Amino acid sequence: MRNSEIALCFLCFIPYLTGPPNLSVYYTFLALVICYHLGIDKPRWQILPVYVAAFLNVAFGMESFLVGFLNFLLIVTSLLLGISLPVSKLPTPTHFSVGFFETEWDYKFRSKDKKFTKVLTRQKLQVKIVYPVDENNGCSLGRPWLTPELSAKVLEIGVNPRIPSFIFSHLSLIQMPCYVNASVSKSQQKWPVMVFSHGLKGIPEVYMTLAMDFASRGFIVVLPLHTDGSSAMSYDNFNIDDHVARNEQVTIRADNVSFALDQLSKDEIPLFKNRMNFEEISVVGHSFGGATAVKVAKDDPRIKACIGLDPWLFPLDKQDKEKKVETPILFAGSHQWQWQENIDRMTEVLSSVPKGKGQIVLVKEMDHQNFCDVPFLASPFLLRKARIIGTMDRYLGLGIMRSLVLPFVVQTFPKEGLKDIYEKQIETAKDFLQLYEHYIAVNKTNIDGEIKVVAFGKH
Repeated sequence: MRNSEIALCFLCFIPYLTGPPNLSVYYTFLALVICYHLGIDKPRWQILPVYVAAFLNVAFGMESFLVGFLNFLLIVTSLLLGISLPVSKLPTPTHFSVGFFETEWDYKFRSKDKKFTKVLTRQKLQVKIVYPVDENNGCSLGRPWLTPELSAKVLEIGVNPRIPSFIFSHLSLIQMPCYVNASVSKSQQKWPVMVFSHGLKGIPEVYMTLAMDFASRGFIVVLPLHTDGSSAMSYDNFNIDDHVARNEQVTIRADNVSFALDQLSKDEIPLFKNRMNFEEISVVGHSFGGATAVKVAKDDPRIKACIGLDPWLFPLDKQDKEKKVETPILFAGSHQWQWQENIDRMTEVLSSVPKGKGQIVLVKEMDHQNFCDVPFLASPFLLRKARIIGTMDRYLGLGIMRSLVLPFVVQTFPKEGLKDIYEKQIETAKDFLQLYEHYIAVNKTNIDGEIKVVAFGKH
């Protein structure tokens, strides 16, 4: 709960524990806290019972046992609601501070294949970009994580349309710890580019924890809102097992990524002019985004590393899986969510890359939603009880993902002139994974041309 909410709860009940206060002093403090809460923090429905308690104190006095008992029930209700559905704080980036920029381009799908029957001919491709910035950059810290409209849409499409939208309206009060439109850090001239592809029914915003973490460690992270009808903003309710439709979608998604790179490489955005290193491009994706990352890596030679986070590879066709490429591919997934058929698809994809350049890692105690912002949006206890996330500590999960992904990407960089910040990441990640290797359930590589399995037991 936020400080003003805790203060309200305290002020509404403390008179019943200490006796009637000096009314002028009490009302002054109560008014100041309410003004700060409503004006700065902003109200939310979870604290409504405390608003009622404050009204009862003013309207009926603080000497009645009945009013005091009712206040106690109201305050406990607000505490339970406020703790279960908090206005969360997304993890603060370490290393570099993080900037935020968004833009859009007119987009038209570029395939001439007539099989694409469900594609809009022209629309906007929106992208969010997070990137390293220097401190004291002249911009104010903070940007709303979701607008109320986005919050309602994500709930309707991504969670359950029968849940009233007001239940999660507080998500629009969450602030991202970033600087909007701040200048790119001057620590180095050009920064490697990472494209992040969202999952089915997702949007770029729900991956900001990972994206900002990667940006704070020296990457310009580009997050497109896919135009294939798979996002929360433009969802086409295809049968989940309609392979033709899903393959069309993954092809469109891959074109979204390549189109975004084409637009960025024109170097027409003043903020990023001559600041992106297009010789060091990686693509990362979660779930459906994992299949998108593979498709892009197979079709776009600019991609130097491909990472699928808990990938769903059903949308790929036989050609997508078997096409030979030099691009290293890492699949980092949840041991709880993955199943044998999908692991077989990963193995098939890795058979198409050179020896030693493919890897599958499955992590214990993580579930599918551990790879996005969900673990940071509500009480971890409730999320685990509802089996929405795994039992792993959310910060530890973030650290394991970082330690798997970033060194895998950095190893594709030219060794000559490798910056200290990236060399240190490799060393730190190696130490981190050794410390927590007991969480690794499966570690497969394609060394010697075949998949080998290493299983770590509990320490």
